Amino acid sequence: YKIYEQIPITIYRKIVFAEIVERYFKNPDGFIKSLAEIFENKGSRLWRAVASLNSKNKLDEADNVLKAMQSLYRFVVLGDLQGYYQFTREIFNCYRICASSRDEKNRNSAKEYKQILEKLRWF
Repeated sequence: YKIYEQIPITIYRKIVFAEIVERYFKNPDGFIKSLAEIFENKGSRLWRAVASLNSKNKLDEADNVLKAMQSLYRFVVLGDLQGYYQFTREIFNCYRICASSRDEKNRNSAKEYKQILEKLRWF
């Protein structure tokens, strides 16, 4: 591999994400546990939507799920609280897309997105 530029590595003593979570959430440990639980089940609609991005049978909400995951990544890695807000907005958009679908299977999948939002509302 050829390296064309040098990028300095910044090492922080404290994780910005942990500071943000402790500052803005009543139960930081519960919040982090809930986030982890959302992504544990690899067979969930969330993961199936991401997996369908480059397939012929792309799910309607796949682009929104990708945006949600990118936003959550920004929140966790950079400590950008706006990333969390965008994550919840995109999950709500996924819920709305599935709930308004004509396909019964998609309407049933809306429940999974609603459960994610309900899981995070208490923090």
